[in-house]
This record gives sequence, C-alpha cells and structure tokens, in this order.
Amino acid sequence: MGIIRKQSLFSTFFIYVGFAIGALNLLILGTKFLSQSQQGLTRVLLDIGLLFSSFCTLGSINIVYKFFPLYQKHLPEKENDLHALSFLLTTLGLVIFLSIFTFFQPFILSKFTRRPGGELLTEYFYLVYPLTITYTYFLLFESYAWVLKKTILSNFIKEILFRVCTTILLVLYGLDLITIQTFFKLFGWIYLPAVLLLGYAVFSHPEVNFHFKLSFITKRFRKKIIQFGGFLFIGVLLNTLSKTFDVLVITAKSSNGLADATLFLIPTFLITVMDVPLRGVTSIAVPIISEAWRNKDLPKILQLYQKTSLNLLFGGLLLGGAVLLNMDNAVIFLGPDYAPIKTIAFILAASKLIDLGLGLNGQILFLSKHWRLDFSTNMFLLALSIPLNFWLTSNYGINGTAVATLISFFLYNTIRLAAIYYYFKIQPFTANTYKLCLFAAALFVGVYQLPFMYSIYLDAFVRTGLFALVFIIGSYFLQLSSDINEVIHTVMNRLGFGKS
Repeated sequence: MGIIRKQSLFSTFFIYVGFAIGALNLLILGTKFLSQSQQGLTRVLLDIGLLFSSFCTLGSINIVYKFFPLYQKHLPEKENDLHALSFLLTTLGLVIFLSIFTFFQPFILSKFTRRPGGELLTEYFYLVYPLTITYTYFLLFESYAWVLKKTILSNFIKEILFRVCTTILLVLYGLDLITIQTFFKLFGWIYLPAVLLLGYAVFSHPEVNFHFKLSFITKRFRKKIIQFGGFLFIGVLLNTLSKTFDVLVITAKSSNGLADATLFLIPTFLITVMDVPLRGVTSIAVPIISEAWRNKDLPKILQLYQKTSLNLLFGGLLLGGAVLLNMDNAVIFLGPDYAPIKTIAFILAASKLIDLGLGLNGQILFLSKHWRLDFSTNMFLLALSIPLNFWLTSNYGINGTAVATLISFFLYNTIRLAAIYYYFKIQPFTANTYKLCLFAAALFVGVYQLPFMYSIYLDAFVRTGLFALVFIIGSYFLQLSSDINEVIHTVMNRLGFGKS
C-alpha cells in the first residue's frame, strides 16, 4: 500500500487543483460569460466525444492494462510490440468511427433538434470530430503512462492542463478578444495540448517502442488477447454510454433542452469532487492488481480491496459532506434559477457513495479470469439505465434523471459485489466501514442544523471547516483507517508535532 498511498497523494493534489480550476470555469467564468444553453453545449459535446472515443479504442486500452506485465516480463524492450499493436488498433477504430459517424450524423442530430438549444447543437456538432480524435489518443497514451507508473504526470496533464486551457478560452471570450464562434472552434481542440505533452512523455520512455514485428507473446496469446479485448471493449463502451446517457437524454427529452443539461451539469460537477480519491488511487492500483492476479496473490488483492474501499469511503464522505452542506449557499450564489441543483446533488451523492464504498470492484473483476462478468454487468447497467432515464426524465425532468442514476448504480454495484464474493470469497467491508458511515451521518446532521451565518462565505467557511475538522480528528481517534492515520502522522511530523 505504500506506493499507492505515496503516488495517489501526489495525484490527488493535482486533481484537487484541477477541480478548483474547473469550479472557477463552471461556477464563475461560465455562468458570467456563457448562457445556460452554451454551457450545456460544452458538456454535451464533451460527453459525445467521450462516448465515441470509447468506441474508437476498440479495447486496446484494456489490453494494455491486462497484458503489459506479461510482455514486460518475457520480451526485451525493443521487441515489445504491444504499444505498436494498440496504436494501430486505436487508429483503425478512429477510421471506422469517422466513416460511421459521417453517415449517421443527420439521424443523430434529428434527435436533439426538437428541444430548446437544438439549433446551437446543430451549428457546432462538427466539433465532435476533433474532440473524439484527440481524446481517443489521450486515452491510449494515458494507458501507457499508467502501466509505466507515470501516473502523477498523466493526472497532472489530464486534470490541470485541460481546465487551464478552458479558463484561457473563457477569459479571452469574456474580454471580447475572441468571438463565441472562435471560442467553440478552439474548444473542439481542447485536448490537443494534453495529447502532445503526454505523448512526448510516454514515447520518450525506453520501454515504449514501436516494434511492428509480431512477437512470440502476441502469436501465442493472440486468441486470448482478441477475446479479452473484444469483450472488455463492448463492456467499456456500454459503461461509458450509461455514464453519458443522462445528459444526452436531458438534451433530447427535457423541457428546456441544453439549459436543463447545465442545471444537471453543475451538481454533477460538484459531486465529482467525491471521485478525486478514486481517480488518484485507481491509476496506481490497476497495474498492481494486474500483477497480483498474475501471481495468484489473493491475500494481496483482499488487502487492497478492503483498504481502498475504506479509504475511498472516507474521502467520499468527507468531500461529499462538505459539498452538500454548502448547496444552499451555492443556490444563493448562482441565483434562484439554479434551485433544482440542490435536490439533484443529494441524489447523485448517494449514488457516488455506493460506488466509492465498493472500492475497486470493477478493476478487480475485469483483471481477473472472470473478466467476462465485466461485460455482463455493463450490459445490465445499460439495459436498465436507458429505459429508466427515458421514463423518469420524460415524467419527472432532471430530478428523474438523478433518481435513474441512483437506482442503476445501486443494482450494478450490488451485482459486482456479489460476483466477486461468489468467485473469490472476498468483500470490501469491515467493522470500521459501518463505524465510519454512522459517525459521518451523525456529524453531517449536526452541522446541517446550524443556523445561517449571515454571509454565504462565512457560512461556507464555518460549516466546511467544522465538519472537516471534527470528521478527521474523530476518525483519527476512532482508529478507523491505518492509512489515514499514517497520513495524519506524516503531516504532524512535517509540522513539528509528530513526537508530541
């Protein structure tokens, strides 16, 4: 756990900085310079690009995660053909995408033009092309960085550089230095600097070589690689569709179209702060889990499963509690038109806590010999979320979309939890899990009951500070997590309080 804890702390720091920049872009610059429909358009374009990028990889990313330790162990660096094969496979996926998307573009657009903001989406829909191309290669290069354990660099580029570029565009537009048309044209290439920088970093590494002659590893395991990549490709595609489908349904089915997409975007973004620990830990843990499965080290996987579950739940409760305690302040800051974001935030926070509490169940499952279950559970999630989203959004608006997300992810994660326990007899919960949840719930209710502090800034400072301080100190003295306590000890030592 030492390497995970050390690297994830660095990565988490960059993710927090990125989140702060994202908050500046969305809550301050975006609401000041862009209309609700224009903000919604940026999210819809990014979600469509993300969905199409998942298709374009054709499973190459999961192949890199799963088989890199095998190639690394049995092949010299200059004979490792995994990177060349994955690059060619991804490029082939892009060619297929460009052909199919061009053919079906009129049909896709017809589903979004019936609601307010549809004409805006039609005008800039062509930006899906550069967004998809650049993000596809970023995903591939990121997988190279992860298996090479360059996660700090990749998280810095992904979490900060992209948002800084967005900030620059918003400021340029806000100062009337560029038109709105130029803003969106440049936004279509927002991932390009990240792709160039990360590409340079990974291709400078000695273990990344473009060796196009098929190695004996590829020849020997080609059927297994194709089978694994095919199943996981469909699984990842369906999983991405289930995660991006909500905003697409809102744009197509809700009464206010792109404007409602913005109302859903804000609480979604705020709740993603709970994802920060998961994003930091996952990038480090994936190659370690892969190696543990290769060595058949189930005790190590169990230890990783339970520790990451508890630590992720700790981070999620701390960050989620801080966000939810300030939702009233957020509505006051943004204005009464944004009042619906409060209810949505509470519902989405509940679904996120379920995800975090179950730890790395998805990574453990798809890197095991039962990886087909990853495909099956993603199929289930998609089959459930599509009709739920359509029905609940059509009847209850964006609140219905949030409820659909909660129901879908609860059942989806429950099935994965049951599958892992059935096959491996391991589960992520300990007695400390329940103690942590009860402690956090009692503390949240107590702080939530405090009266308003006359100013949203003072109120936010008092509520957030009180909740965080009591939560951290209480968790420390309750001895809920050895990793959290070690982090606290490290901080105390550096501040000169360690010995006392």
